[in-house]
This record gives sequence, structure tokens and C-alpha cells, in this order.
Amino acid sequence: DNVRYGTSVIRWTGSAPGVASYMLKLQGPQNPGGAINWLSFDANSKSNLSGILMDTISHLNSTGLSIFKHTGVGLRLTVSGATGVSGPGYGACDNTFYHLRITAPASGGSGLDLDGNYTNTNGNGTASDGGMDACSNTFYAPMLWHDANTASTYSVRLGFANNNRFFGVS
Repeated sequence: DNVRYGTSVIRWTGSAPGVASYMLKLQGPQNPGGAINWLSFDANSKSNLSGILMDTISHLNSTGLSIFKHTGVGLRLTVSGATGVSGPGYGACDNTFYHLRITAPASGGSGLDLDGNYTNTNGNGTASDGGMDACSNTFYAPMLWHDANTASTYSVRLGFANNNRFFGVS
């Protein structure tokens, strides 16, 4: 049974995308963030389809966001490319999520991915290069599921991430 906290459901009704895609992409740099409230994203079990990508988004507040039937990752917070060079010196940080639901993934679906990007400035591969992480994000009462029948899926993956907080996880 899907937990649908969103009052509006956005459902993927087309065919499966030919390449890995997201239902919603928020591309920054964006600081301060804004809000996504009371929305549900139903990926309809289509192959190559993930939920939401938040790239270099900071200070976003979200309540009642729900993602389900996805075959990729449910929600990914990251910093891609060299966005930090031209934007604010900030990663994917200080976002707050209340009642985030990433449930009922389709085959191969994972949950939450906090990965930042430590090589986003000059590409030498160390944090001292000025890379930006997924940091200081707060999750209140999240429900984070993954497809337990598929190897290498996860409920939460912490890549280049620090100081993230989870309260009341189920």
C-alpha cells in the first residue's frame, strides 16, 4: 500500500524513457530554496525512471513530499559539474523535509541519495579542491524504502555528505 501524503498526484503516463531520467529536476544554484509541499510523484513502475533530482539546491523546505513506484533513486541531492564556481559557494545544504515518503519502489528502486560532489571545482578528486557536499539537511519522520530484492539498492546512501540529521525514521 502506497503512503500518499500529497494532495496532488503527478503520475508518469507515457512510455518508459530510453535513458535514465527524473520526473522532476530542480537545477541550481538556488539559494535560498523555496518549497515543494503536498505533492506525490508516481513513476508508474517505468524503467529508467527516478523521482526527483535536486542539484545545488539549498534552504528548501518541503512538507508531505511522496515518491513511489520508481525504478531508480527516489530523491537525489547532489552538486553536479562546476556549478559552485559561478554560483554561491554552497552545496546541496540546509534543506528541511517533513514527512518525506519514498515508498513502494518498483524493481531496482532505491530511496534517498545524498552524494554531493567533491570533484566539482578543478577535478583533482579531493575535498580540498573546493568540492561541495550534501550537508546539514534535516529529515523529520521520513519513510525511506528500497527494493530489497535487488542487489545494490539502498534506503539511504551517503556519498560526499556530512552533518545530515534524521529524526523519527521508519
